[in-house]
Amino acid sequence: MAGRCYSIRGLFLGLLLLTAMPRAERLTGLEAFRQSLLVEERAVQAQQEQRRQDIQKLTTLRANLKLPEQAGEDQRARQNLDQATQALKATELRLRELHAYLTHPCLALPTHMEGHVSRCVSEARCEPADDHRPLLEGERLQTGPDGSLLLVIEDGSRIVISPDSVLQLKMRSPSEVLYRLEKGRLHLVSDPIPVHGLVGQIGIETPTARLTLQPGPNEIDVRLDGNNQTYLVLPSGGLDVVGDPSGVKWDSHTDWWRRAIPASYRRELTGSDWFRIASLEGVAAIWRADGEPRRAAVGHELAPSEALATGPHGLAWGFMEGGVTASVAPDSVLRYRRSRRNKAAWTLDKGECHLEADALSPEVAIADLETGDSVAQFPKDSGLFASRALSISVKTYTKGPSEWMPLRGAARITRRPASR
Repeated sequence: MAGRCYSIRGLFLGLLLLTAMPRAERLTGLEAFRQSLLVEERAVQAQQEQRRQDIQKLTTLRANLKLPEQAGEDQRARQNLDQATQALKATELRLRELHAYLTHPCLALPTHMEGHVSRCVSEARCEPADDHRPLLEGERLQTGPDGSLLLVIEDGSRIVISPDSVLQLKMRSPSEVLYRLEKGRLHLVSDPIPVHGLVGQIGIETPTARLTLQPGPNEIDVRLDGNNQTYLVLPSGGLDVVGDPSGVKWDSHTDWWRRAIPASYRRELTGSDWFRIASLEGVAAIWRADGEPRRAAVGHELAPSEALATGPHGLAWGFMEGGVTASVAPDSVLRYRRSRRNKAAWTLDKGECHLEADALSPEVAIADLETGDSVAQFPKDSGLFASRALSISVKTYTKGPSEWMPLRGAARITRRPASR
């Protein structure tokens, strides 16, 4: 739980800025920045023309200095010509940079930087970042242990980058933008407005997941642990996520949800919508709808409105519809319910739960997995699915929103209305 704490000064300041700075003020600042770029471009173009004239004059002068007694004057002219040529190269480099900024479909400007913040145009070339250079495609922002910043984006979005983080602007077009979090943590608040007449789709990539924000207002917190596992917190909005275990640094065979369940316990659940306990450790109980408990045992099944509760040292594994194995962590409560449309759904009232499947039945949809503040859906006909496999965890907290960890397969995670 310590990993979710917002006690770091830079991150706290950044989150405060997200809510304290009105959108109009942020966008006005970017509009003024674009205007300043236009003014600078005209001035640099004038410098470019002047330096070209200086080079032409110095070249003509040297062509006329042929006499031996003019050797000293020729040497000075050559030095001045070298300086003018270098100045012209620097001017042309700045013009190319200004052109890249001005033609960029949607500027992303680093602001409110604290501590050590670097801009990297390649893995081997980094320099201290400043707040007068927008982030270009392919560039990275890297924060040190004391570093943080606020990335203000022209479509109204903003991203807080926390200490010890690396964020790359991987791809941007008028219709889509993709950021890659390579290390650390970010907090994104987005309600995009049109830029050049288009509203771009926002995506976030990590070594182990690809996130696409759903249209409308969104707020998301994304962090990576030392193993490159992705953790998501969704204060508002919704996103589509595809987990990719290939980016994990090492395979942790000690994950609490791993369990070798004998094949004899497995049963084809096509058409079923219940939960059958396949393995237990410690103490677990099944609570009926009337509040009466019974001790859980292997082979027991949950009926609608019943809940499986594990003790402080209890663990439970069970088969769900569609060929999914559910793992319930210690001190957790997983409740089985049916929606108004008689659809099966699972609610994690407390603790932590993991869903796992190597191969899902294409004929049977997976029931929704809900917490008190969010819900994960697994639509079988969704274009999200590259393969019918699944591995995802969710953990609830007494204070603060639930945290999701997508490992494999696809899901759609949405913030539930507070009144629900």
